[in-house]
Amino acid sequence: MENPKSLSYGIRSQIRPKENRKFLGTRLPQWLYNEGLKGGITGPEDSLATGWDRFLMNNLGQMPILLDSVAVESSIRNMQIYMGNQGYFNSDATYSTQTEERKTEVTYSITANDQHKFGEAEFIIADSSLNSIIRAEFDIQQVVQTGQPFSAAQLGQLRSDIVEMLQDKGYYRFTANSIFVEADTLGKSGYVDVLFNVINEQDSLYSKQFTIKDINVQVRSGFADSLGNPITFNNKNYYPSSIVRLKPETLDRLIQFESGDTYSREAHSATIDKLYDLPIIEFANVEFQLDTIPGYLNAFVTARAGSRRGVTFEPEISQLDDRGIGARGKLAYFNKNWFGGGELLELGGSGGFEVIQDNFFGITYYNLEGTLTLPRLVGAKSLNERFSQNVLNPKTTFGLGFSQQNQADLYSIDEYNFNMGWEFQTSPLNNHTIKFLEISNFRSNPSAEFQETLDANQYLQNSFQDRVIFGGGYNYSYTNAPLKEDNESYLIFEGLFDYSGLFNQLFGDDVAPFVRADVDVRYAKPFGQRTALVSRLNFGIAQPLQSGESIPAVKQFTLGGNSSMRAWQQRSLGPGGYDVEADASVINKNNLDIRSDLKIETNLEFRFPLSKLFGFDLNGAVFTDAGNLWALSDQDQRPESQFQGFQSFDEIAVGAGYGLRLDFNYFEVRTDWGYQLRDPALPNDQSQWVDQPFTNRPNLSFGIGYPF
Repeated sequence: MENPKSLSYGIRSQIRPKENRKFLGTRLPQWLYNEGLKGGITGPEDSLATGWDRFLMNNLGQMPILLDSVAVESSIRNMQIYMGNQGYFNSDATYSTQTEERKTEVTYSITANDQHKFGEAEFIIADSSLNSIIRAEFDIQQVVQTGQPFSAAQLGQLRSDIVEMLQDKGYYRFTANSIFVEADTLGKSGYVDVLFNVINEQDSLYSKQFTIKDINVQVRSGFADSLGNPITFNNKNYYPSSIVRLKPETLDRLIQFESGDTYSREAHSATIDKLYDLPIIEFANVEFQLDTIPGYLNAFVTARAGSRRGVTFEPEISQLDDRGIGARGKLAYFNKNWFGGGELLELGGSGGFEVIQDNFFGITYYNLEGTLTLPRLVGAKSLNERFSQNVLNPKTTFGLGFSQQNQADLYSIDEYNFNMGWEFQTSPLNNHTIKFLEISNFRSNPSAEFQETLDANQYLQNSFQDRVIFGGGYNYSYTNAPLKEDNESYLIFEGLFDYSGLFNQLFGDDVAPFVRADVDVRYAKPFGQRTALVSRLNFGIAQPLQSGESIPAVKQFTLGGNSSMRAWQQRSLGPGGYDVEADASVINKNNLDIRSDLKIETNLEFRFPLSKLFGFDLNGAVFTDAGNLWALSDQDQRPESQFQGFQSFDEIAVGAGYGLRLDFNYFEVRTDWGYQLRDPALPNDQSQWVDQPFTNRPNLSFGIGYPF
C-alpha cells in the first residue's frame, strides 16, 4: 500500500460524527457543559439558565456528541467510496461499538483489496475540430500513465483542464458535462482502462466557438442610483451613474477583452479580478448572453461601489513585558475615488506609548502621513498593456510623512520622509514592491546624559547623528499559505533590500551611504485544522558603503520582545556577548534600545488546540527561539559585540517557553512566557547555559496576531 499515512488521514476525514473534544487528555469540556445543565435547565437558551450556566455551556464547555448509528453507517459508505477513488475497489468496511459507563467507542475496520493501476487510456472525440485541439494540447498517455496507481482525482483534474483549455479558446458553452469518463476493469486483472468520451450532439452549442459582440459596462452604488444614457468609449457602452463618478478610461483599462475577440475564460476571470483592484469596488461580475446572431455573445460588466469617503480608527495594545505595557492607535480619513479614476487618498495620524517602569509615558511616538495610491503603474504604459492580464493589483504609491519618537528621557528622533514606487503581483502568490525613491531626513536630539553615552562610543554617536537617507529599495514576498481548513504545508518568504547614497553631491556628508537586506522564511506543517509546527529563519544585514560610517539607528536591527526572542525584553538582546549592565559608560541601561548591524534568528513553535473561551478557540503553544545581533563596524566599542565569523555562533542566545492564543477569527490575542536557556552576556568564565532556567521568572509578553 502506497502512502498509508495519507490514505489513513483521508479515511479519517470521512468519519461522522467526530469524537468529543478533549482538554489535556480529559473530557473536561463535556463535564463543564453538564455542570451548566444542573438545576433542570434544558440548555443555554433556557430562560431559567443563569449567566454562569450559560458561560459554562457556551464558552468553556462542549455539548456531548452522542452516538448516531445513521451517521456511522453513512461514514462506512463514504469510506468505501473514498477507497474506490484511490483504486481500492470493492473494499470492505465495517464497524463495532463498545459501551462502558455511558461512553461508546466506535472502531472502524477496513479491508482493502489490491490497488488497481492505470491501464490504457484513450480519447474518443467525434467532433473533428475539438479532436485536433484537444489532442494538440494533451497527450493522454503522459497524463494517465500505464502502471501508475489509479486516482479518480487525477482523472477529474484532466477533465477540468480540458474544459478550461477549450473555454479559453472560445468554446463558451463547453462544460464538464460534455465529457464522460469511463473506467473499464473487465478482463484487466488489477488494471483500469480509461476512455475520455467527448460527446457530439447535433446542433449543440458546446462545440461552437463564440465571438464577443457588444460590451456593456455599468457601476452603481445601489438601487437608488440611476443610470444615464450610454457613452461609447473604445467600442464599449458605458452607462454613467448619478452617484459613482468613475471615468470610462479607468474602467476600460480593467476590461481584458474587446469587441470582436474570441471568448476567453481567462480574460473573463481576469476582468473580474481587475475590477476589484479599484478600492471603491465592493462587488464585480461579468455575464455573457447569446446574441441573436449565431456564434456571438454580448458582455455585461457590472459592479457595485461602496462608500467613497470614510474615517477609520484602529486601536491596538502593542506590547506587555517586564519593561511595561504599550498601546497605540491610528485615525485616518480615506477617499477611494479622489479624481474619479479609482485613486485612493489616505490622510492619517497614529500615536502610541510604552510604559517603562515608573515612567508612564517612557516611550512615546506619533506619525502624520498622507498617501496617494493610483490603480496603475505610472510611467509604464507599455508594461501595463503588455502584461495587463498577468500583472495583478498594480499600484503606484506616493507617500509623505513626519514621525517622532521620544525614548525615556534619553533622546528623541524626528524623521521627515517622502517615497514613491510600484506595488503589483505577478501571480496570487508573488508580490513585488519597487521603491524608486525614498528620501528621509533623520534628526536626533539626545539628552545631556545620553550624550555622555554617545561620547564614549564613536559608533553609537555616528548612528545617532543627523543624516539624510536618499535611495530606494525592493521587496519581494511569496506565500502559498492555504485556507485554514486545508491540511497542507505552506511556505512564506519575504526579502527586502534597501540602499542609500544617491546624490551625495547635493547633500554632501549628510547622506548616509549603506545597503541593507532582510530575509524572512517561514514554513508550517499542519497536523489538523488548529495544530501545526511552524518554523522561521530571519537574517538581516546592514553595511555602510564608506569606512568610518555607521548605519542610521532607524535602519539598524533589534531583537527581543513579543515577536522575536521572547525570553528577552523588548529590543534588549545583543550584540554578541555584550552586557549592557556591566558597561559603566551607558546611562539609563533599562531604557536603552540595543541596535546593531547583523541579525540572525531562528524560531520553532508547536501550536495546538486547548478548548473554548467566551465562544472562541483557545489555543496553546510551546516554542524555542535562538539568535543574536552583532556589530560589523570595528568602530563599535561595545565589548564582545563584534562579529567574528563562525566563532560568533558561540554567542547564540537561546530561549524557550509556552503561550496561550485566543482566536477571535479576525485577530488573535497572544500571551507568551519566555525563559532564558542560554545568555551570551554571562561572563565567559562561567557556563552561558542558565542553571535551572525554568525556576527563574519568565519574561511575559503580550501581542496581537501570530509572532511569525
